[in-house]
Amino acid sequence: LTPRRGRINEPRDVAIYLCRIIRNDGLRALGQAFGMRGYGPAGNAVERIKKKIGGDLELSYRIEEIRGHLSTGKNLSK
Repeated sequence: LTPRRGRINEPRDVAIYLCRIIRNDGLRALGQAFGMRGYGPAGNAVERIKKKIGGDLELSYRIEEIRGHLSTGKNLSK
């Protein structure tokens, strides 16, 4: 959850992306939930993941796997 200025935190970005896509949460609400100062960083995280998904097939598969687990309520830990 904790941001580190200048460093990309992919798991956090994916969590923000999934909240936006699955729950349709607003950027302002996401910014507050993830301890950000406004909605800009949340929007940037969503856009970063959208761009990465287009070029990183492995990331795309991992995100779809997480979405599948969330929709079925299965435990993600193995």
